[in-house]
Amino acid sequence: MSPRVYSKAYYEKNKSRIKVAVITYRERNPEKIRAQKRVYRERNRDKINAWREKNKERLKAYRKAWYAKNRERIRASWRAFYEKNKEQRRARQNARVSERRLRAIAGYGGKCICCGESTTEFLAFDHVNGDGGQHRKLVRQGASLVGWIERNNYPPSIQLLCHNCNLAKAFYGHCPHSLRQALSPDVGKKLAGRSP
Repeated sequence: MSPRVYSKAYYEKNKSRIKVAVITYRERNPEKIRAQKRVYRERNRDKINAWREKNKERLKAYRKAWYAKNRERIRASWRAFYEKNKEQRRARQNARVSERRLRAIAGYGGKCICCGESTTEFLAFDHVNGDGGQHRKLVRQGASLVGWIERNNYPPSIQLLCHNCNLAKAFYGHCPHSLRQALSPDVGKKLAGRSP
């Protein structure tokens, strides 16, 4: 009997015992197995990439079938992961959004163009032409608007105003600061001393 035939016969005879032994070994040595796989992938990277390139469609079909077969298990795993890490993910996302907003504010000079307010919590992005409603429908608000601003390299159709100047512009069509600046310096000083 050849060694190959003997090995196959031995495996068939002891299949359940071998499976238990393999599973036990994997459970006891996960780091060792990961290290072995990592070493194998590094040594055979070109060979693996060539095989993947050659069998691209086959792999795609396999992954699609595997996902369809395991969809509920995968979704349950995602939900469990999300619930377990909800606060961390939210904190990371808030930090990213804040960082992006600060970059966009800095891109527009870091202060209100009307009154010079520079406290970031008081600043807002204003549409110069007053077409913010239409634009927000296309882009959405908040982080999406800031992302759009960055992707479009800080377009001149957006300006930085403080919330007071922005609301005054929306309600009255202009900001009192800009009106005072447009008037002569003497009249502007008199109006500045008066309460509205």
